[in-house]
Amino acid sequence: MRIKKYYTGVFRNIDGTEKSKILVKGQQKFLSKLEDDGFNINRGRILYDIGKPREKGTDVKISIDLVIEAIEDLYDTAILISSDTDLIPALQYVRRKNKKIEYIGFSHAPSFGIQKNVNFSRLLLPSDIMNFKEGN
Repeated sequence: MRIKKYYTGVFRNIDGTEKSKILVKGQQKFLSKLEDDGFNINRGRILYDIGKPREKGTDVKISIDLVIEAIEDLYDTAILISSDTDLIPALQYVRRKNKKIEYIGFSHAPSFGIQKNVNFSRLLLPSDIMNFKEGN
């Protein structure tokens, strides 16, 4: 059985602007599509720091799930699409539990720290990403 999870902070329309409305609606549409595709959505918080959104706690949720599910033997291989180096201690633990980790990153901003702590890594090129855009 393959478990698919997506972790994200959820945008809120805190200022009532059109930009915020579009952002919230777009994210809701995206998350609904992921759910339709069988993903479990793990919603986190977004805090606004001088008007700039900052995701909070998502890395902790990912780390906890990676570790607990490794202990409970719920997976053999985790595929991580995140370059957050706060995850490295969890990745190191999971590998000590003989679980495999595959890292998918972006060629323009790879995480060398993550790459050093996984079994396999793949960096997506802009041409790879174009294949996922709507209409392709």
